[in-house]
Amino acid sequence: MELNNVDPFYLVTALIGLIVWFTRLESKTMRNEKDIARMIEKHETLESELIKDLNEVKLALARIEVKMEKKEE
Repeated sequence: MELNNVDPFYLVTALIGLIVWFTRLESKTMRNEKDIARMIEKHETLESELIKDLNEVKLALARIEVKMEKKEE
């Protein structure tokens, strides 16, 4: 088979295959972007909750230190 004499059926089949492959690749990329955005949101939520919990621990430790100082006096 010569290079210039390609069967149109094979050409159309290859073209359809490429279109399907690129479409699936694009949908996978979009899904990954959505997953990344969701993970970033979860990370920010967890980070804010962690900061809130750490502030509560700091306050509790400060109260304990004050009580310990009063006992020593």
